[in-house]
Amino acid sequence: MDSRRRRSVASSLWGLTFVGVVGCGQTSLTAPTDASADLSELLPTPACGGAGRISGTTPIGQFDGDVISVEATTGANTTISVTVADSHSGEGITWLTAWMSPDGGADLIPSDGPDVATFIARDYTSSWVVPGTVDVLAATNPAAVSDAGQGGHVEEKVSFSANGFTLSGSLASAYCTVTSVLVTSE
Repeated sequence: MDSRRRRSVASSLWGLTFVGVVGCGQTSLTAPTDASADLSELLPTPACGGAGRISGTTPIGQFDGDVISVEATTGANTTISVTVADSHSGEGITWLTAWMSPDGGADLIPSDGPDVATFIARDYTSSWVVPGTVDVLAATNPAAVSDAGQGGHVEEKVSFSANGFTLSGSLASAYCTVTSVLVTSE
């Protein structure tokens, strides 16, 4: 083989290697932000049109929670469970606020204070408990609304931080579902 042919083959192989490396880098940088994640496993009930955003950093990267699902339960205690998911990454955070059963009325007493959330990774096999603060600015008593949640809503401001987590934001959402738990005495 003459020296011109060897140089040509070597140049072609180097060119293919270079194109392959550049191609891999471009694909990995754009793929995660182009698609929406399937949130059906993460959300306990489908989202029902809440507004707000919980965002910040986690040990596994940026979180931009933009999908809100709220479940309200009435019974011995009244609870509001909020799940906020990142529609691009498939990760989520969920927390629960509880009140002693109110004596009727359409609104729950606003509350603020420490709370604990659970952050769920996109693979649904990893989760972290993250302490923080949940300020319930307004909430409808779930006992005063229908099972479908019509007429019920919650407004909250939250902040969670510890061990690599710094998440905060606010939300306003209707109740996606309302469940009544019967209390019986024995």
